Amino acid sequence: MLRVVRWVVVSCLALLFIIAPQLTALPTSGASPSAIVEAKYFSQGFSPDQVAAAAGAIWQMSSGPTGVDYGTGCRMGRLDPITMALTIYPIPRCGMNVTAGNGALFLETTTADAKTESYAIRIERFSTSTHLATILSALSTTLFLGSDIAHTQLGYYDGSLWLYATPKASSSPQLLQLSPATGAVEWTYVDVPKIGGTEPIILAAAGYLWLAGGAGAGADFMRINVRTHAQRLIRPAGNYVSVYNMVSVNKQIYFAYLEPSSGTTSAGSLTSHVAHLSPSGAVVARSPNEQVGSWLVGLGGKLFSVGPSGSCTSGLRLWSINEETLRTTPVADLKTPGNACIGGSIYRQVAAVNDAVFDLYDGGSWAVLYRVTRL
Repeated sequence: MLRVVRWVVVSCLALLFIIAPQLTALPTSGASPSAIVEAKYFSQGFSPDQVAAAAGAIWQMSSGPTGVDYGTGCRMGRLDPITMALTIYPIPRCGMNVTAGNGALFLETTTADAKTESYAIRIERFSTSTHLATILSALSTTLFLGSDIAHTQLGYYDGSLWLYATPKASSSPQLLQLSPATGAVEWTYVDVPKIGGTEPIILAAAGYLWLAGGAGAGADFMRINVRTHAQRLIRPAGNYVSVYNMVSVNKQIYFAYLEPSSGTTSAGSLTSHVAHLSPSGAVVARSPNEQVGSWLVGLGGKLFSVGPSGSCTSGLRLWSINEETLRTTPVADLKTPGNACIGGSIYRQVAAVNDAVFDLYDGGSWAVLYRVTRL
């Protein structure tokens, strides 16, 4: 029988830190003069590599101090979005692809088995109110031991967890509907878009669940009615080499993509764009070739994006995107301490809450969290 692992956090006995905010105001030259950028620095004791917004706070997952075993040095941090004060809670396992829903954060955890050459995937649940973490009892799926784990996605929608992956028992990707109470598979969707070279995409928008294969997988979208299990494949007209990010704003869908500028897909010839996809699956508008960043984020009914500014050495930039014209306007420059293309390439980098956008720069054993306000 699979064992349920429970981690009970008691205030008088558990490891619980209150860390005073250490903020540094940064200049915003070349961007909107009204935006305010502040940076909070993290060192080896707590170096987050993922962020998520839930329960009015910013949550950060860290694999612990440098040198601490990956399975035992795991931490979840709650950051007050106004004071930037941080409270850290130990959790039993580190995880990836953090997602929020129904008063909890959920993560994929892995257990490697060299004999069977497989990863066992189980879900970890962290309550945002009690701060208790539990490894759910069921084995959600098994993957080949190798790079398949880097091509998975986890989401929460309509009372269920959704795991997008290629199980070991399947030669093709599947979408698995999981119980948020046990992690058990409740429904399996097949014939979903192929997964690209990195993580696929799950988006809840306009009453449907939307899938895309992610960077390098073209532009095959799938719209799923989870109540009826009806699947509809959508292939919009156009030459989309890579759809790498999606977000919903005001029940509309926006996606960032690359396309070839001269009939070739060589790296030097790709141009970057944002497109507006209607709930029916029609492309309403496309942007001209412009810098649109790596991550789209919605805040207060408005669309923003974050990504390297000009070059990998010039730091990150936050843009606002006009929802009608899809033209970008610089809002704030984030002066990163290192290569913006490396530290800015993590998959849970951006979150928004309390009229502020938060962006995490991961330096490995250290990290910087930027807060941009007055947008």
